[in-house]
Amino acid sequence: MSSDHEHLQLLLERLRAFELRLPLPHERPIVEIARAALSAEIAQLSHRLYDLRYTERRAGSRSAAC
Repeated sequence: MSSDHEHLQLLLERLRAFELRLPLPHERPIVEIARAALSAEIAQLSHRLYDLRYTERRAGSRSAAC
């Protein structure tokens, strides 16, 4: 498993922990900020991994066509 995959797994576990936890009223704003930051990082990392796989598939199909 690549380091990006491991990082994605870790971020997903942390997001899951936030979603399972009911914050106290005074904790809600910071928990929402943390949840939004985790979601943004997960989206960015997921897009990067998808782009890498897409590029690898395109390179593989070009070499097969030659």
